[in-house]
Amino acid sequence: MVQGTTVHPEFAQTSRELEKLASALEHVGRNPAATGSPALAMQESAQWEGEWADAGFEIAHGVSVMCAMAADHIRSFAILGEAERSIFGVMAQARASLAALAYINWLYDNGIEPGERVRRWANRRLVGSAEIQNLCLSTNDSDQDEDLKKQKELEGRIQRSAARLLPGEKWTPSKNRGDWIKAAQIGVAQPGEMRLVDALLHTGPDLSLEVGKVLYRQLSASVHGQSHAAVSNIVGTTPDPNVPGLSRGGFALALPEYRMWASGVLLGFKNVTDSLTHYFGWEAPWLAGLIHDAFVVFRSQST
Repeated sequence: MVQGTTVHPEFAQTSRELEKLASALEHVGRNPAATGSPALAMQESAQWEGEWADAGFEIAHGVSVMCAMAADHIRSFAILGEAERSIFGVMAQARASLAALAYINWLYDNGIEPGERVRRWANRRLVGSAEIQNLCLSTNDSDQDEDLKKQKELEGRIQRSAARLLPGEKWTPSKNRGDWIKAAQIGVAQPGEMRLVDALLHTGPDLSLEVGKVLYRQLSASVHGQSHAAVSNIVGTTPDPNVPGLSRGGFALALPEYRMWASGVLLGFKNVTDSLTHYFGWEAPWLAGLIHDAFVVFRSQST
């Protein structure tokens, strides 16, 4: 079954399950931290009040925006899965969905201590600050100097906060490379996106499988315009009568491919919501039912 100029019903069925995941992620992200949860304990502790912000408060309330953004990518992935003549756009949104989930997974990982969570959150803020500075350097906006000044002041506040909150961590200042600014960092740098996606999709101690890296590289190839990304999507090839040695063909998206990417998003969704419900102390047994139902649908399509 392939999706080309017509869309098979099973694409729509898969897309509906993805839509449900997107709506669920938006919903859970809006919930406040429950009494007795690690999130509330950290939010109410004065230990993590830094000069740049109250880290516990930021971490507890920043999840809503991250969940909303990830949900939007998942919903776009679902919509494109039902659209005619959409193949490589589907792959781009699959990658974006996995990446957005991966950043949430990294920040709200259950296996880290509060200090490590603050370090990761601060490094995320520093990466964002460097991105803003690079945007400023790429424009001729009249407010450029003022915006750059604000970001340097933020970096200074984070540095002073890190010295007090995370005294054992090394501070590395940002570096101006001439045409771009490399972000400052506390301790080790924020991992690259591919590594984060790989961590998102690992469910056990065996880190040799690198499922996430394989999937991320496959999806990235289409975004980068690499021809090998299209090989499995070429259908209906015939010799070109006008150019010897060349063939004509079309593109189509096979259901097993779409389902494989959707299954990656489903696994990522499960791992993220497991972490969030633990950290925020949410009671959400309905999530297990939602995940189970989606799994049943995806598995039934493989028979």
